Amino acid sequence: MDECLGNVHPLHPFTNEFMTREKADIATVNRAAAALATCERVRRTGFLRPCIPDVMCAVYDAVKSRQIRSAFLFSNNSNHSLVEFVRILLETVVQQERRLNERPRLFEMAISFQSPERGEPTGIKDWASITKSLAYHGLPLPTTKNDLLFFDDKTHALTPEIAHYTVVPAYHSSTTLADALRCGLGQGQGQGQGTHKDKKNSRWEKLSRWRGGTAHRVPVEDEGRGAFLDSIHRFLKDVRTTRTNKKSRKSRQTRKNRRHD
Repeated sequence: MDECLGNVHPLHPFTNEFMTREKADIATVNRAAAALATCERVRRTGFLRPCIPDVMCAVYDAVKSRQIRSAFLFSNNSNHSLVEFVRILLETVVQQERRLNERPRLFEMAISFQSPERGEPTGIKDWASITKSLAYHGLPLPTTKNDLLFFDDKTHALTPEIAHYTVVPAYHSSTTLADALRCGLGQGQGQGQGTHKDKKNSRWEKLSRWRGGTAHRVPVEDEGRGAFLDSIHRFLKDVRTTRTNKKSRKSRQTRKNRRHD
């Protein structure tokens, strides 16, 4: 997630306040994701790398056409609420790009360093920890190690284990939480009545010290664009080839069985 999909760490004060409390705050989270997705798409902020809207739309197309089951986040970031928010943000980007009525469910799990389903908190990213997490969430395991595409900005234990491991150039940005707040992250704060309204206002007051910051250039060019999209293209091509070969073998076996009947 970090330096691969974007530079999202500055968002953690927001997620710590609004994603680890009562469920009523999901409305605030959704509004924040919508505001931030809009800013990301026009590059008013740079938490996500510039190519992410195109990358996530490619994932959406692959899911919709049933070429792949889904995607997942597998991060060593220790802030689980931040990983969950990035999942919502990425799906919201696709919702806006494709003008969908509802946010598509593209990520079937979001794993952080804290996720107990990984096993011991070693930070190791390998086939065993990923399949253990998939099984924990009741998701089907890849049929073979060729059926998993993984992106990261550095190598891990998983790198030699699968054919479709892609190292992308690390992404860096100086975008801050102040930029997100100016962009409308806090839109609608304080809505409600009585105690609930007061609690929500006090949370926003905690974030008020982040409203400063200096102007900086938001990245609009992305050297990782080709790495992401080319890898997705190769992966889907291999998936189609594998399925075609399986169908051909099955068809040949059926014809063979009929001759012996």
